[in-house]
Amino acid sequence: MLVRPERHLERLTLQYRWEVTRRHPVYLQLWQIYQTMKTQSPPITWEHLRQSLDVINACNAIKMVSEPVDPSLSFEALRDEDASGLFFSNALQPVSVKTILGVVARSLSTPSLRKVADVFNAYADGRERKTGPEEATVAYGDLVNSNDPEFSGLLSVPFYVLSPVAPYEQLRADITACQAHWRERLGLKETRDRPRDNLNYLNAWDTCEGFFEGRYHRDLVRSFAQVGQELKKSESTIRRWYRKAFFLISGHEYSAENWRSLMGMQQVNGFFGLTVSPVTRKRLSARRIDGRRKEPNFSTVQLDGDFLDTTQDEGNHVDLDLICSRISELIENGVTNSNIIDQIEIEFGSQENIDESKVARAIECLRCRDDVRSGYLNRD
Repeated sequence: MLVRPERHLERLTLQYRWEVTRRHPVYLQLWQIYQTMKTQSPPITWEHLRQSLDVINACNAIKMVSEPVDPSLSFEALRDEDASGLFFSNALQPVSVKTILGVVARSLSTPSLRKVADVFNAYADGRERKTGPEEATVAYGDLVNSNDPEFSGLLSVPFYVLSPVAPYEQLRADITACQAHWRERLGLKETRDRPRDNLNYLNAWDTCEGFFEGRYHRDLVRSFAQVGQELKKSESTIRRWYRKAFFLISGHEYSAENWRSLMGMQQVNGFFGLTVSPVTRKRLSARRIDGRRKEPNFSTVQLDGDFLDTTQDEGNHVDLDLICSRISELIENGVTNSNIIDQIEIEFGSQENIDESKVARAIECLRCRDDVRSGYLNRD
């Protein structure tokens, strides 16, 4: 299973957190399983289903914490369920009690957890008048006034109390400072994400992979060339948009193996009694091994319980010498960086570990080489 990296979704607006999640094959499978369980007699609730280890692992893999909803719903339809709009702000989010309890449970040692449990039990007994209210008050006071370093320490996540009466300028300055502190502490790099482009990326993905009305249709899978004709864009543009969408959905750069881990259940495996689309087969077979194409081995896609896992294909690797040679040739021919990236993606993009940032770095390095630079600068 291709696990989403921590904080991947936090980089997206709430709208696109939903858009990329409802396209994730693991989410779609969770939704299908949940719908089936609700038809049982008696119906199985999400709380009960969530206790399954497979379901826990699947939810953790895609960073999903709530009951799944219909993947065919638009973001606007979900937004209508929250009249206050607080849960649909992007940078600041309300925190539920269960989230706080979960963070506390992960932050404390076992002895400290037992001490907190004893205090909670004493407090609950005092509420139910099983003991005197003074005993609950004393136990609670011992906890909140404790000098234990564990209880006095700060959480390892950015939880803050926000003052609703603070002056606006002060609030904005404090939030800016806090964000800078946590970005540095967590090692987060500045990004130049442009949310307005995400719609193009997902549109290309949907048309290529046949995503429609909340599910994938194998008979609607289209090639990059076909989608380019439909959207009136070049094949290289559609390829780039498609791979951008892959990253948005999965949190990983596109590669053949990553694609199998993400989409194998939907598009390749015979579990659904469907044939593999010729376009999908061709897309996977466009991998060069030692200069030759290698047909995909669909038997490497396996079912691990109810969820997808894959085995590794030891023969896959990047022919770096061939790629660098091609980049140098394009540089000497006076091709611009962006067009070189397009051409490399078309010719080699289906190989493992090839992405736009790596190609861009290779171009800059090769332009600095004397033999390439001299040929490039001395062109008539």
